[in-house]
Amino acid sequence: MFSLFKKKAPLSIRLDAEGGEFTAAGGQSLLDAALAAGIPWPHRCKVGSCGVCRCKVVEGSVKPLTDFGYVLSPREIAEGTVLACQSRARTDVVVRLPGK
Repeated sequence: MFSLFKKKAPLSIRLDAEGGEFTAAGGQSLLDAALAAGIPWPHRCKVGSCGVCRCKVVEGSVKPLTDFGYVLSPREIAEGTVLACQSRARTDVVVRLPGK
């Protein structure tokens, strides 16, 4: 009955090319979870306006917290690129950082 308020289990986030892995607690963005785990993730603004934290979702599903269309091109979005500071994992995910 009160499953809406039940604490969600942490989800696994794996870096495809780098081989690192960390967990994201419920409500944590991919970027915040990576930084909390000591993962050196490129970032600048943390509010979705610079695009530095972009990554490609290779496996799994994320929930976008904002519209990425003002920072990412339609092609990038169609290819699975997201802003890590404005994305929460819905499932365990595998992501790839640019240039990897």
